[in-house]
Amino acid sequence: MPKNSLSHEAEEKILKAARTVFIKKGYKGATTRDIAAEAGITSPLLNYYFRSKENIFSIVYERAFNSLYSNVYHTILGDASLFEKIPALVDGLMKELVENPDVPSFIFNEVTRSPEKLVERFRSKIHLLEAYRDFSNSVHAEVEKGTIRPVRPITLLINIQSLCIYPFLARPLICEISNISIREYMKILSRRRDEIIEMIEKDIRI
Repeated sequence: MPKNSLSHEAEEKILKAARTVFIKKGYKGATTRDIAAEAGITSPLLNYYFRSKENIFSIVYERAFNSLYSNVYHTILGDASLFEKIPALVDGLMKELVENPDVPSFIFNEVTRSPEKLVERFRSKIHLLEAYRDFSNSVHAEVEKGTIRPVRPITLLINIQSLCIYPFLARPLICEISNISIREYMKILSRRRDEIIEMIEKDIRI
């Protein structure tokens, strides 16, 4: 958090600017001067409130991570059936991705840059492990009932995430080779929810 008192509106403006710069240039390419210019403030003022580029990056990255994973994965906590959790997870991911389509590339680019450091930072977020445990229990319950084929929970979770996230990661390439605009492509993705759920359920049902 900022070291000194800052209004919520001013803080959000700076963090939004920082996110724009980090997404565009990455951590290594971004400078506090870039962030200050994007936010319309001076570099000394930015440093006064946030101390360093690393500190402001930590706040921006944690928010992005939380929005895509921590918040979304609450949808698969608990004892609901697998066929309730799959739509809830897809809905959560697609809503977040449509609203913030650049978040996946930002997260995965930075994980590639410094995997050990970032994984360690989020290791304490136990609710992610709890969500995966509950999701696994729901998968095993359906296998035991004979409603789905035997499937590893991690494989199913990877398939759901891939179907949701990959189209956003590959957005520039797909738009180029298909000759459609980003706006048109985003409309297609916003309607993709039902297709994903249908594909997943057809794949696992007996």
